[in-house]
Amino acid sequence: MRDLTSGTLLFTAVSGLQTTVSSQGTRLNVAEGGLADLTTRVAAAEDLTGNSTLATTLTALRDKTGSSALVMSLPCYGTTNTSAWQVYATTSLVIEVSTAACGFSTKPQHVSASLFGSTGHWATMGASSVYSVTETSFKVFILPTKVSNGTIVNYPRTPEQATTQGWRINWMAAR
Repeated sequence: MRDLTSGTLLFTAVSGLQTTVSSQGTRLNVAEGGLADLTTRVAAAEDLTGNSTLATTLTALRDKTGSSALVMSLPCYGTTNTSAWQVYATTSLVIEVSTAACGFSTKPQHVSASLFGSTGHWATMGASSVYSVTETSFKVFILPTKVSNGTIVNYPRTPEQATTQGWRINWMAAR
C-alpha cells in the first residue's frame, strides 16, 4: 500500500508472517525478504506514524484538501440543495452536483447517485445515471414521468415543483 500523496511505500502484502500478541498490540514479524516489522498498535490505537489516535486519524483522512495520505481513496458523499434544479430541454430537469469539497485531483472512478424526495420522485427516469464527471462535479438529468392508460409518459415538472417536492440527489464518489 502506498501513500497516495507522496507515493511512499507504507506496507506490502507478504507471506510467511509470524504473529506475537501482547498488551502493546499485535506485532507481525516478516519472516522473508528482510523487511522491517509491521506493528499494529491495537491497544494504543495509533496510526502508522504512531503520533495520533485512530479516531483522529480517521477524522483527518477526509480533510477536504486532498493532503492526507489516504484521502484520495476514501469515498466522499453528500446531498444537493433542493433548489438547485434547472430546466433541461423543456421536458426534463438537470442538476449539477458539486464534489469540490472532496479534494479529488483527478475525476473519481466511481460515482453513484440517487434521487430523494417527499413525493413524486419514484416516477422519474435517469436519477442514478451520472454524466460529465470531473474532479469537482457531475450532472444528473431527470425525466419526470407518469403512468397514463398503462403507458409511461413524460410528465414535465418545473424546478420549483422539484423544490416543493423536496427532490435532491444523494451521492457518493471515490477514486
